[in-house]
Parts: sequence; structure tokens; C-alpha cells
Amino acid sequence: MVLVTDGDGNVPYASAPDRARTGAVVIPDGNRPNLGLAKMAEICNSVIVLKDPRDLPWAMALLIPRAIVA
Repeated sequence: MVLVTDGDGNVPYASAPDRARTGAVVIPDGNRPNLGLAKMAEICNSVIVLKDPRDLPWAMALLIPRAIVA
């Protein structure tokens, strides 16, 4: 699962298996740049913080696991 967020709001509970399979891309609010990283680290295995939304395509490519096609 990949979550794209600004990190603001309430953080739901995430079980260990859910946390292990979840990654987040945080595009921070310019007024509170570190808010999203701290909150998403509570529920996600990997967190990428983007300063520019135009970097979203490469960030998504990093977070989506590779699949083997037989």
C-alpha cells in the first residue's frame, strides 16, 4: 500500500503486518515541513519526503515493489 499525504490529521492504528507493507510519500505543508515525516513513520515501513510534487513519479517507483512475471 502506498499513501500520499501532507501528513496532517489523525494517524490511525497500524498493525505490524500493515506497517510492514505500507509506504508513504509526504509532500509537506510549507509551514510545517517536518510534521508529515514524524506522523507517517508511526504507521509506515518507508517514508519519502518530497520538496517538489513534480518528483512524485520517481518516488512512487521507489515504493512499489518489483513483481516477477512468469
